[in-house]
Amino acid sequence: MSKDISQLTKDLKREARKIERVLDKKAAREIGLMAVDVYKGSFKKQKFNDSGASPWEQVKRRENSSGWYGFKLGQNQRRPGAKRKRRPGTKTNFSRPRTTNAILHGSGSSNLRDSIFLKTARPDKIEIANDAPYAEVQNDGGYIKVFGRSRARIPGRKFMGHNKLVNFKAGKIMNTLITKTLK
Repeated sequence: MSKDISQLTKDLKREARKIERVLDKKAAREIGLMAVDVYKGSFKKQKFNDSGASPWEQVKRRENSSGWYGFKLGQNQRRPGAKRKRRPGTKTNFSRPRTTNAILHGSGSSNLRDSIFLKTARPDKIEIANDAPYAEVQNDGGYIKVFGRSRARIPGRKFMGHNKLVNFKAGKIMNTLITKTLK
């Protein structure tokens, strides 16, 4: 009987080492890449990709009463100092599609989404980062200078951070890896 228990102990220790090796080699990377995908999904959903999260605050370019209504940088640009006749009541830099475009979508914003990457993947630490210089203010909110002059408040539009969905999916990844190892 004691031989059976000692053999069972050896077998359990061997299986535990296998699980540890698999988790050390694969789990952190798989969980990190999954987290990157979840955070990038926030841009498609127009809200933090987590259960119970509210949609992002509307942008001024969608509000008809705002001076930013339909604003698009680079639209109808001209040389500095050049005079141009325009009809009274028309806006420069106006773009009808910008009144309905998705929030944080477009050439500059896709850079924000595409700048999310897996920085560190170790068994003791998984770190997701974004190296876009304006990522923190977009995620957390804050003040920026508009055209280098006046300050404007940018509301936080969270796309990265502590996330229940990431934790849930991480548990599923771990369970799958352990199950595959024990087969």
